[in-house]
Amino acid sequence: MEKSLVPAFILNKYQFDHEIGVGHFSRIYKATDKDSGLSTIIKFIKKNQIEDAKIKYNLACPDIDSENLMEINYVSEDDNLIVVISSNEPGENVLNYLNRLEIISEKVIQNIFRMILNGVRDCHNKSIIIGNIKYENVIIFSKNNKIKVKISDFFIINVLKMDQEYSSRLYTEMFSSPEFFMREEIVEKSDVWSIGVLLYCLLSGRKPFDGKEKLQLQQQISSGSYTLESDEWNYISEDAKDLIKKMLSVNIEERITVDQALNHPWITQEQSTEPLKYTKANLKLLSLARNTNISFYAAKSSHFFKDIAVYLQKF
Repeated sequence: MEKSLVPAFILNKYQFDHEIGVGHFSRIYKATDKDSGLSTIIKFIKKNQIEDAKIKYNLACPDIDSENLMEINYVSEDDNLIVVISSNEPGENVLNYLNRLEIISEKVIQNIFRMILNGVRDCHNKSIIIGNIKYENVIIFSKNNKIKVKISDFFIINVLKMDQEYSSRLYTEMFSSPEFFMREEIVEKSDVWSIGVLLYCLLSGRKPFDGKEKLQLQQQISSGSYTLESDEWNYISEDAKDLIKKMLSVNIEERITVDQALNHPWITQEQSTEPLKYTKANLKLLSLARNTNISFYAAKSSHFFKDIAVYLQKF
């Protein structure tokens, strides 16, 4: 294994403790700064898994002061890796967090979703399109019965430049907007669609678009073919349904903005603390399916990351 796989200054500065996360093409480690003793999170993204997408990265650390975005200390890129260092203690993704709760109510989801909207708004105010909103990138930090929500990886896919060819390698297709599949420009309202999909999932525990084949899924998304009539939705408020409809409008002109979502009655008014029937059980099944999918893709890059893991043990 060649030393160049991991930047030398990272090896000198940090003690790697253990692996805490696995993505389709990434691994996440908890590490300790050797000088300060402070914990940090270091994410390695295997670059040649996605190089065929011909993506132009904007990897400069963005100058955004937001309590709902992960604090980024350092980003590097070479032929093999993208390395992202953040300053937070480890959190957990939103699905794992919800699966630990005894009760999942609209008020619980509202609290999480408001902070997601705030983070997206802060990006949009800096003309940053996230383009990568999914379960894994919504991180929950809980302490003393209070939570803070932070969006991670909010800048890696800034503006996509791929000769008008968009790749699903970096997108989770279920969260992709209709304009993604229609080869149209990805804009701020594309993020609104993605968080509308996320809201649908968190409230019901089901996916709005569940095509088994890639083409079927794309057709469902492009036509906005989802339902709010299944049993789960009998226990979810009309305001929540209305917000989802406004966020999942195929017509981008009719789709609401993040600011409009933040001013929607479901966000601004008090929501029910009653348990959502079916949601908890559905979310467990959704998590199981997600973990199986991640394991499939992670296996493809396991040899590369095994080499990194063995190498990090030496430092």
